[in-house]
Amino acid sequence: MIKINYPTDPDRLKEFKSSFFKTISPAIKNHSRINTVLSKISMSDGTVLDLEKLLLAPFDELQPLNIAISSLSIAQKKQIKELMAYSTLQPLIASFFMKQQEIELSSCYYCNIDSIYAFSEFGEYSNALDFIRRASGAQLQLIKGIGEVTAKNILDARKRKQFDSMDDCPVYPSIRTAIEARHHNATHNHFTLDHFYHQSEHHYLRLCLYNFIPCCYACNSKFKSAKKIYSTSATLSSPTSAAFSFHQDVRFKLYLSVAEHDVKHLDDFMVDLIMVNNPTAHANFISVLKLQGRYFHYKREALRLLMLKKEYPDSVITELADSLGKSPDELRKNLFGAELYDTNLSNSSLVKYKRDIARDINLLAF
Repeated sequence: MIKINYPTDPDRLKEFKSSFFKTISPAIKNHSRINTVLSKISMSDGTVLDLEKLLLAPFDELQPLNIAISSLSIAQKKQIKELMAYSTLQPLIASFFMKQQEIELSSCYYCNIDSIYAFSEFGEYSNALDFIRRASGAQLQLIKGIGEVTAKNILDARKRKQFDSMDDCPVYPSIRTAIEARHHNATHNHFTLDHFYHQSEHHYLRLCLYNFIPCCYACNSKFKSAKKIYSTSATLSSPTSAAFSFHQDVRFKLYLSVAEHDVKHLDDFMVDLIMVNNPTAHANFISVLKLQGRYFHYKREALRLLMLKKEYPDSVITELADSLGKSPDELRKNLFGAELYDTNLSNSSLVKYKRDIARDINLLAF
């Protein structure tokens, strides 16, 4: 439902893709054997296919590549399947997505309902001294160079005496430097990675970067599973595709059964998910992911916006803004929600639903 925004700067995009390949390629055995088999296939630009090009291929090339590889001999296809096993590489791939700052893990890219995120047990500390004063043994061991024994020594030392400076911490200078930096990676996650083209039919795309969709558990396992969520065009329906258009073609539409200023209850209106453009392309997306029924639960969010709009019309906004020394736009953000207006919050949960409703009641111009 929302597009994955990959780096737009060519150098950053190149680094992002290179990082993905470097993360998983060491765990793939016999590159030369794979490349020998793949060399029989050409990319759309005429270059010979190899492992790296396959894993980093743009989304619109994935389906043609899968078909081309499927035309190889049974023995050749077996080699590729055996050497590119997803089950053994899944932890590495998940770790890659957990570490990425380029892709925002904020809400499910399929439904835009549930939050997705990666996190560490590290916690928040004001500075390095605060960290060594309060960190648990498990948190201390997240620092490079600190093991179970060193962590215990630190805990025992601070029982005897409160640390007044970093010098009181019984560790080597190199570890003290690491504590000062407090570099740590996410160690847990609250998301799943879905294969847009499912492995059961697209065996050779199971490790392709643009075939992975960070999403919530419900979308991946409960609703989509191995089902096909596109109808006529996969490129219009995959959040990893440059041509993804669901967010533009489909919108939430508010229908009032009373005048807007008379709305008081949930029964005074309905919200429907309508296909404005390319209707046949998105029918499966809506049906398989149960979006109509799942969004009915959030009707109260639409009612909240309607009630706020009634309480704070433009005239009141202008008057309040003057009295508070704020701009009308700043006040609208505070009242109706910054995610309606701030493009940096375009991946927030329910943001499409809220913005579509806001447009219908003239809270948004774009």
